[in-house]
Amino acid sequence: MKYISILLFFLLSTQAVAGWIVTNAKIKEVSSAIGTEEAFFIIIDGGSGLCADNQINFSMTHIGSEKKYDRAFSIALAAYMSNQKIKVYDYNDGTDDCSNADSIRVYK
Repeated sequence: MKYISILLFFLLSTQAVAGWIVTNAKIKEVSSAIGTEEAFFIIIDGGSGLCADNQINFSMTHIGSEKKYDRAFSIALAAYMSNQKIKVYDYNDGTDDCSNADSIRVYK
């Protein structure tokens, strides 16, 4: 029983960091690079959550797949060009900041 409790503690504690880092926001700037890294960033206007009115970075290394990375950049551009609302998700990189987002969703 003790081992099950410990396992549950670790599983639940890692999930606590994962989640939407911004919702109901719009993108006011998109950049194709962050220095020499394989990464891009967006600057958020409004919204709610940890990264509201902040810069959010998307790193190909963190996302783990070139296809997922390309889709995230395409969605960010589409959201910017159409002035639609977005949500950004972080699956848990062990930090409480806006430096390694994983997923972006655009909606009306």
